[in-house]
Parts: sequence; structure tokens; C-alpha cells
Amino acid sequence: MGCGKGETLVRLSKFPFKNIAGVELSDSLYEIAQQNLRIIGTKKIKLFHCNAVDFTDFDSYNYIYMFNPFPENIMKEVVINIENSLYRMPRKLTIIYSHPKFHSTIDSSKIIKFARGYDIKYKQFDLKVFIYNSHINN
Repeated sequence: MGCGKGETLVRLSKFPFKNIAGVELSDSLYEIAQQNLRIIGTKKIKLFHCNAVDFTDFDSYNYIYMFNPFPENIMKEVVINIENSLYRMPRKLTIIYSHPKFHSTIDSSKIIKFARGYDIKYKQFDLKVFIYNSHINN
């Protein structure tokens, strides 16, 4: 969510995920991400150019990665969309949230709960990364 220029998507494409997608609102970042994906020549990654609150196609995904991509009001809507996906299609889902400014927004969900946190070094930054798992009967 909030794929920026696509760097993380490219890194994730090295792993055996079946579907990889990025959602980006910014016109310029979306164009740069498209160009970067063309340069590396991957067809494995799909980009969505839309507001995160309008993205509801979570059913095909078991992992969601975010690097604090949007404000809290958007996060609330995204969590609702993820929950709706889990109710439609119960499954194990993991959310990886770097720089988790709105931890309580996700953790307030009835079916998505905090699992663990990590402190990591990313480039020149010390970051927190929180992991959440779905808790819904399949």
C-alpha cells in the first residue's frame, strides 16, 4: 500500500509470491514505478493507480506491506476494506507495517491483531516494524 517508486515491489519480486501488487495515489510516483518495472522487465507485479480507500481487491493476497503510507483517516478505511476481504474470504493474512504511526487503528480491529514488533536498521534510519495477523475462522 503506497508503493512509491516501486523499490519494495522489486525486492519482493525476488521471493516466490504468487501475486505482487502496489497501490499508489500519486501520479508522478505511479509513473516512476511503472517505468522502473519496465526497466527491470518484470511482469510479476501489478500496479494500481488509485486512492487506497478505493482499493478493495485484497482477496488474492495473504501479505500486505505498508511503510506508513497515509494518514489515520485513510488507514481506518483501509483496515475496513481488509476486514471485509477477510469476511468474504477467510484466510491467514499478515500485515507488515513499517514505521507504525497508527498501530492502534489496526490493532482495534476485531479480526486483525498485533503479533510482534521489531526494531530494524533501514538505510540510515532506525525503524520499528509491527506484524499483525488475521484471526478469523477459515
